[in-house]
Amino acid sequence: MNTLEQVQARLERFEFDALFVETLGWAAASQGAQVALPGAEAFSGLGCRVMAHTATQTALEVIVPDVWRLTRALRQQIFAAVAQQVPGPLLIFVHLGTRSLWLWSETAGQASCLCSQVYIKAQPGQSWAKRLVGLCQPGRDGSGELVLAPDGPAEQALRASLESLAEGIGGISLRSDRKHYALVVFCRLLATLPLQQAGWLDQGDEWYLHNRFGQSQQQGADRFFREVLQPLWFQGFALPPQERLPHLPALLGEVPFLPTGPFHLHLLEQQYGQIEIADQAFEPVLEWLGDLATSVPPSQLAGALAPLLERFVNQLTARPGDLVWATPAPILAALCDRTLEAAVLRQASAGGAAASPSMEDLLMALEGAQAQQLLNHLVTLAILDPACGSGRYLLMVLQRLAGICEILAAIVRAAPAEHLPAWLGKGWPNLPLAPTLAIECQILNGSFYGVDLSAAAVELARLQFFLHLVGQLPQPHGLSKLPDLSLNLLRGNSLVGLIKVDSERFDQIQDKAQTVGEDPEGPVETAPVALQGNLLQPLLAEDYRSILAERQIRLEHYRSQTHLFSEVDGIPGYVQAEFLRDRILELNRTAQTRLNQLLLSEFSQQLGIRYRQVDRQGRQQRRLLGAADIAALSPFHWGFYGHQVLSRGGFDVVICQPPWGALQGSPEGFFTAFEDLFERKGITLEAFCHHRKQLLTIDSDLATAWRDYSGQFTYLSDYFRRALGYQVSAQPPPTQAQMRLYKARLLLERAQQLLRPGGIGAFLLPADLWHQDNAERLRAWLHAENHILAVVELSNHQGGLGPVPTRTAVSLLWLEKTGPGEDASETTPTEGHEAAPTYSHSVYQGQDAPTAEVLSCLLQSSIDLPKEGFKAS
Repeated sequence: MNTLEQVQARLERFEFDALFVETLGWAAASQGAQVALPGAEAFSGLGCRVMAHTATQTALEVIVPDVWRLTRALRQQIFAAVAQQVPGPLLIFVHLGTRSLWLWSETAGQASCLCSQVYIKAQPGQSWAKRLVGLCQPGRDGSGELVLAPDGPAEQALRASLESLAEGIGGISLRSDRKHYALVVFCRLLATLPLQQAGWLDQGDEWYLHNRFGQSQQQGADRFFREVLQPLWFQGFALPPQERLPHLPALLGEVPFLPTGPFHLHLLEQQYGQIEIADQAFEPVLEWLGDLATSVPPSQLAGALAPLLERFVNQLTARPGDLVWATPAPILAALCDRTLEAAVLRQASAGGAAASPSMEDLLMALEGAQAQQLLNHLVTLAILDPACGSGRYLLMVLQRLAGICEILAAIVRAAPAEHLPAWLGKGWPNLPLAPTLAIECQILNGSFYGVDLSAAAVELARLQFFLHLVGQLPQPHGLSKLPDLSLNLLRGNSLVGLIKVDSERFDQIQDKAQTVGEDPEGPVETAPVALQGNLLQPLLAEDYRSILAERQIRLEHYRSQTHLFSEVDGIPGYVQAEFLRDRILELNRTAQTRLNQLLLSEFSQQLGIRYRQVDRQGRQQRRLLGAADIAALSPFHWGFYGHQVLSRGGFDVVICQPPWGALQGSPEGFFTAFEDLFERKGITLEAFCHHRKQLLTIDSDLATAWRDYSGQFTYLSDYFRRALGYQVSAQPPPTQAQMRLYKARLLLERAQQLLRPGGIGAFLLPADLWHQDNAERLRAWLHAENHILAVVELSNHQGGLGPVPTRTAVSLLWLEKTGPGEDASETTPTEGHEAAPTYSHSVYQGQDAPTAEVLSCLLQSSIDLPKEGFKAS
């Protein structure tokens, strides 16, 4: 048993003395060593004893009486008194011998803050065990996790791997498709790494891919992809052992059944039938995977790669003005922890629990019945990141929420009159899945969503979640019980799409042509009018409501019954699952096409938007929009995909870093969109950026493509300025006729529409939102429609934000959406004066900006920032 396993075992049994002395190697305290506490006379039985110590740290146990009345202020007072008597105190408040609250100080430079963690007896606390080892062993990161630098050799190796794969692909004509497929292959190879690290491939072959690659090369050149990887993905992982072809065991060895991983046939593989990849293309990625295998254990693979993948995705999709970075861990932790604390405390209060000032107080005081009720609610929270990128924000939310649910489950299990939910209670803690993983799967099978416009981002987000889930599996048979992440992490444009669909008008359609409207420069061509009529009838002869109902039923069956893989009428369970999955995808495709037609109707008929572009002679050309124009925007129809959530009022939590910068075209974006055209003409991005005007003048193909590219931004901008959903973020101040559109502001308004009343939003935004005059209307609207919980502005003058320009400034915003008739402001302005909001707005710029070391302490304590009366314009 390694150190981490020993720590976890001692924690579960509340053997704290043995934990520090025997497992962590601290010196035992002298017999009966006590520390005087302030206020002890007010609490019968309250006492503090020293358990163990090192030269710089001291572990102490504080026995709390039956009535838990230690407020946060008193805990801080006790800690301060103890810190004057012993070095580096780590206080463990123990209540009734079953609940503990750990309190310690983290210090960086001149800044320090108190950190806390609740732990319940018999709670499977692997995450807390990791962190505790990090806290108690000098020289280790306090998180206990290994992290690969996002701007170091690992990122260079990742890029080299993708470039090599893309260059070695044959059978795919378009360069953009080759790059996309290279990423698909890369994700599959990386997803295989933890399986071979765990010894689940070919009877414990921890170098499975590398050995199979070498054996393939001995048999002939360029056979690895066709004769090893494709059979492994589409037959080995995709079929249970008894269903595989007879020759596969000799070819692949023993491999587990993995029905919900990233190994399904990809759309590109359906489009291009004969794909080949040269052996040489795999050498860089296999070398990198070998380095990862020797340096990162499978349980830490997702966490180690998370910052690297986030920065890679941000660079991949960046436009001028976008922030390209990996979010500093303290900022990410603050966004997730404070958001979940607000959501959980509100949920507990709504369920009848006594009001608590903090998460720690709530968890230490909850009774078994209250904990059971709260657990059932939390695993069904509707959580969304509408710009999920690599999925790092959502993965942190999943881990933090599962940790809270893990504590609640331990409280319920200790209560004799209560029972754990059926999906968790049977066989605890010896479940087919580890308890924490079972909780995470239950959350993922609920309303847990991430959406992003970038297909590459969605591929990497699914990969990161897969690595995290697999890293927690104790045995390979649990692979068949993992959720299908393609149902949670979806591709689409969060800003464009129908939030509400008028199902009553689905029985109406008008085919005759009519003039859309008069144009100041003359009439425009006419076309058939598409109203919200019965657009699904041609294929399914079903109305919109029945499609929604069928999709929901299929989803529930796919996520629950079929994952038991029981046979019905002789049909294997995995075949049933595949059928249901295919049916869900078919319904999605059908609905997407028809809903795009409804959106086209909104663009053309309701908003009067036409496609506008300037020809080579400088004259403006106008035409009606078509289905291809709407499809090019990749709309995400919230009213369909999020129907169940929106019918309940909206999402409970929305958390994200929206894309930054203005909504406008750029040479870089144009090059990415028409990469195949540039490849045919032999023009590099650098050459186009430096000689754009000349190239667009002399090359008609480039000029036409540029007009098409620019025209898309024109009709999209018209949509934002005219649509009812963007009446604030897209409207200029009274003194301006028009203003530039900013993606972050648009997404902030869309996210607020998706929140339910009482829902919590957390956003990482450009700091200029609070200072630019053209954001005045948006600031006033945010304050009128929400309780603004806190705003924290940070600049990078002291390097706290990492390797980004010094002038970079970010804003962390927390808000709670108000309900109907609820007043967001707690103050009433007097005549002639503007009301100052009651939220705290703290600004750290210039010399006041934090260093990287101080940032963590600053953000952990920022929940108690003083209210400075910052005025919302």
